[in-house]
Amino acid sequence: MSKPITRRPARRIEDGPGFYMRSRRQAAGKTIAQCGEAIAALGHGPMAAHDIAALEADRPGDYLQLVDALHAHRVFPFDRAHVLALMAGTADPALEELIPGVAA
Repeated sequence: MSKPITRRPARRIEDGPGFYMRSRRQAAGKTIAQCGEAIAALGHGPMAAHDIAALEADRPGDYLQLVDALHAHRVFPFDRAHVLALMAGTADPALEELIPGVAA
């Protein structure tokens, strides 16, 4: 049986994708609930706020669709490429071969 996917912790909390996304959301003056409602109303499910909170806490998970939804619907301004790079930096090394496909 294979090991579960884990994420390497960022060197400092300020270096992680969660800190970056939280700082961008807060700079826009929005709450997690407001952002979750914005994308849930557009078909991204009732767990959107929960997923945003998990991303901001740097909990392990696949947040690509969440990041894409937040970016596509312009819920708050952030650099998508930067977030993906930060996420890649905390991913399990076994997934490194998949990273070029994520950036496409």
